[in-house]
Amino acid sequence: MKQAILGAVVALLPGLALADPAPAAAQPATIVDDQRPPIERTSKLLSVWMWSCSYGVLRVGDQGPFDRSEALGHDLDQAFGARLAGHRLVLRHYTMYVNGRAAETAASWGAGLTYGVGGAVGAASGAEVAGSGRAHKSSCPASKMEGGSFDASELTTPFSPYIAEIELDVDGQPVKARAVYSPPRNVSDGSITSGVLLSGDEWNWEQAAVAKADAALVEALGKVLPPAPPAAAATPPPTP
Repeated sequence: MKQAILGAVVALLPGLALADPAPAAAQPATIVDDQRPPIERTSKLLSVWMWSCSYGVLRVGDQGPFDRSEALGHDLDQAFGARLAGHRLVLRHYTMYVNGRAAETAASWGAGLTYGVGGAVGAASGAEVAGSGRAHKSSCPASKMEGGSFDASELTTPFSPYIAEIELDVDGQPVKARAVYSPPRNVSDGSITSGVLLSGDEWNWEQAAVAKADAALVEALGKVLPPAPPAAAATPPPTP
């Protein structure tokens, strides 16, 4: 009886179609065990003291619109596929910093900052301030910074760079990668002082830095990852 009623309803409404369920969000086949320290997941302006080595450096946490560890899993899938089968991947570190120190230093001199001369800007050896006739010396080697150090040779624009560093354990063997992304404009003063990225462009630049860092890790991992086992030969059909 119920089937007959259902059939009559369908006959009366020929244009009715049952909607397909919404597809689930694609998940990476490669699962990365995210064991980063909790501090790396939080955003923070490291120092407001001008003479600190961490002045103007923003740590970017997990408050953005996408998951770094999940993005890493997708990128590893794309690069290696079955080569990762059976391997244990543990993410020990994935840090992201925006180093606004160079821009802040230039602003304090009232001039733009050239970054092509003299080692690391805002990190190791300082840089010349264009138009000032003077040079600012940072005296802050990377070893004295909590994070966000870079060398001038790593930059492609004079604006506050994003610095990403990854450490991934593969079956207990650490594999490390680093990338510096130069945005087309400075990160805003509001983002630096508030301790969190505030605009869509700034989050897009972070995503570009993540893509560059993941690519560097893929390159490093490809040098140590064993090749995939050869595919088994197809079994010939039985002879009739």
